[in-house]
Amino acid sequence: MVGGIPVHIKTTKENKYIPEEKELEKAITNKTKAIIINSPNNPTGVVYDKEFLSFISRLSIEHDLIIISDEVYDALVYDGNYTSMANFEESRDRTILINSFSKTWSMTGWRVGYTIANEKIVSQLAKIQSHSTSNVNTPSQYAALKALEIDNSYMVKEFKKRRDYLYDEFKKLGLTNDKPKGAFYYFIDISNYGLSDKEFCEKLLEYGLAVVPGSAFFSDGHIRLSFAASMDDLQKAVEILKKFLTDLEKEMS
Repeated sequence: MVGGIPVHIKTTKENKYIPEEKELEKAITNKTKAIIINSPNNPTGVVYDKEFLSFISRLSIEHDLIIISDEVYDALVYDGNYTSMANFEESRDRTILINSFSKTWSMTGWRVGYTIANEKIVSQLAKIQSHSTSNVNTPSQYAALKALEIDNSYMVKEFKKRRDYLYDEFKKLGLTNDKPKGAFYYFIDISNYGLSDKEFCEKLLEYGLAVVPGSAFFSDGHIRLSFAASMDDLQKAVEILKKFLTDLEKEMS
């Protein structure tokens, strides 16, 4: 929007898809203005722990940076406790927290979200927002207020059940992955199958299963599979994936 150039920090399966601290520090220059983080993470399902977020907090102060923390999956955490960037008082004034009603309350089409930041930052954000989307429609705002009264713990239990089911099934198929600790995605390494991630997705789509290529997230050789679907649909997806991989292995042999 104002000529900013994004610098991506590569993460790998070996380091649990968590950015290495030395790589983050190395990427900072005198032109760096902000650090953008996303936890729980899309597409990997990684949840950054308190120690890593404390490092981000210290880094922002040391280099006078804004922290933009995307926390739209904060209520969908299955293992351990969740830590928000807002917990760090020393960097709170330089933190922009982004959240949404789309994930926690399944209100994707309603287009309701919010930002928490200091008054100076919010006043500037409001100028941009008012000229880009004008405003959220009134019925959606009332629905969002009502959603805040709802306990979503039953959804967390259901997503955890789906996550665990897929983990066991993927293991049987030889797809080794860590269980995502948050969000509702599996990020699967398919680099051993002799296809690019896009080719893999296109061929799998012919079998009736849609997944997203990892290259859409700057990570070739992976696919992202969502478990924001019914158990019946996930069971069908596993059967499709099983047949597809069997046929693919025959082609490769």
